[in-house]
Parts: sequence; C-alpha cells; structure tokens
Amino acid sequence: MRRVKRIPGLGLILVILKNLLSIIADSVVKKIENIDSVSLIFYRSLIMLIITMTWSIVKDQPPFPSGLSRKDRALQVVRCLISGVHVMAAYFALQQMPLSVQKLIISARPIFTVILARVFLKEPFGKIDVVTILLMIPGLILVIQPPFIFPEVVLSEGYKDMFLLASILLVISTIVHSNVSVIKRYLRKIPIGSMNSSREVVLVITSFLFIYIGDINVYAPSWSEKLKLVFFGCSSVIQVTLGTLALRFEKAGPVSIVDRSSAILIAIVSQIIFFEEIPNTLAIGGLTLVTLAVLVQGAKKLDLKLPKFLGKEKKANRIELSKV
Repeated sequence: MRRVKRIPGLGLILVILKNLLSIIADSVVKKIENIDSVSLIFYRSLIMLIITMTWSIVKDQPPFPSGLSRKDRALQVVRCLISGVHVMAAYFALQQMPLSVQKLIISARPIFTVILARVFLKEPFGKIDVVTILLMIPGLILVIQPPFIFPEVVLSEGYKDMFLLASILLVISTIVHSNVSVIKRYLRKIPIGSMNSSREVVLVITSFLFIYIGDINVYAPSWSEKLKLVFFGCSSVIQVTLGTLALRFEKAGPVSIVDRSSAILIAIVSQIIFFEEIPNTLAIGGLTLVTLAVLVQGAKKLDLKLPKFLGKEKKANRIELSKV
C-alpha cells in the first residue's frame, strides 16, 4: 500500500477513471429507452444490495450497527432517503436531457453547499463566492434554456418533452443532497460497508413504495437489457469504491476539482461521440461559465493565487482558520 501511495497523482487518476466508468454506465442506461426512472433505480439498488450485503456479511458490518443512538440512526435513514430521491431525480433527468447538461447541474452541488452554509450556518460569504454565483446562475440558464426565456431557440433531440421539469427536480434534489456530505462527516465512525448497504436497503424499500403507491408497472427488461442493468449496478459499486480510494491518496481539494471538471468534459465528449448531439452556442457558453465557477470555487479551497481584488478575502480566511 505504501508503494502505491508513492505514485504521483494516483488519486486524481482514480477520479478520472471513476468518471469514465460513470459516463459509460450512463450511456448504456440511456440506451434503454422504455424503462422509467423508478424501475431503473429499483433494479440498480437490488443489484447493489446483493453486492454490498455480501461485503457487509464478510466484514461483519451490518447496515445499522448496534450501539448507535436514535439520533445517529435517524440521520442515517435521512441520508439514505435524500440520496435515494436524488438518484431518482438524476436518472429521470438523464432520460430527459443530454448527458453533459445532467452532469453540469450535479457538478454545481458544492456551490449550492456554499449558499446553504451562508443561509443556515452563517458562514463567511466573500467575493470569491459572489463571483462563483455570478458565473453559475447565467451558466445554468444558458444550458437549460427555458422556453419562457429563449422562445425562439430550437432544442436538439437530446432534450425531451419533460426536460424542464427534470431540470427543476434535479436542481432541487442537488441542493438538498448538498447536506448529505455534512451527515456523512457526522457519521464518519460508521464503517463504509454499513453506510453503503444501509443506503441500498432504504433505496430498495423507497423505490418499491413508489412503484406500489404510484401504481407504476414494473418494466420487464429483455436479456440484453438485463445484462446492461447488471453492468450498471456493478459499475455503481466500483464508482463508490474508486471515489473513496481517491480521497485516501489525495487531498479533498484537488480531487473535487478534477472530479467536477473532468465529469463535465468527459460528458460533453461522450455526448458527441455516442449520441451525436452537439451542444448549441448557448449551451457551450453555459458549460464554460459553470466550469469556470467550479474552478474558481476549487481555487479557493486549494488557497491558490487569485486576482488582487480577492487578496484581502484570502488573507481574512487565513486569519479565521488560525483562530479555529
């Protein structure tokens, strides 16, 4: 393990591999056109539950370990529910819009976290954060291109009938999902196997309730589609593992920047190659603005040299950290 840790940039390589695998899995799933997002998540969670429960049994890490307080158990369930709703919204959006647009909205999650931290925790909100928001908001508008703002724009075939609804649901779920990282940090003493298996248990139950209460007909996949779903479930487990390993080899700051920016770039390339969907000029402009917002926010975390008008804020942040 020590020799592996000496490999320069290993964590960043693992993050890029994770995003490559994610795009391949999403592209495969996007080819299954007739399946609804609830059935998709139900099958995915069943496959992931089989894998994660096997690991939990081997490692003696039950989904809900004994000795936890009621508060910890409640937070664990809340985290699973938020993750489940976000996953459903993400794959509903994947079916309604191009890959790059879906990845872009999800990549804006850390910026939503900054806003929520200011509103609820009264954390400092400086010039860098203002610049980030000024880049992100018009960027998202240019990418989503709502009809009431751009009535004359003809959208590509990648945008389906319910793409606007899917965009709104994905933005809301992404904002709410920003709180999951805080819950994860609070529950960091719980083993990874327990965290993963508990999430899939709750996801299976949640998706089944959606199907039962909503009177949704469960999609019956063909054999080729079954193989795609198995690949989808297995790749999801590998993605979680690669993301966890990346944070063990590299600091969180560089990993988060490479993770978000590479996800957007890989999604754009794969969208053009696999689906022959070329973003229009407005979408390219929006992608550029959001990518810049991600890089600016990442530069703040890395404490990189920023323009002079942001220098005072940088110094103030250091003083605050020293007090802590």
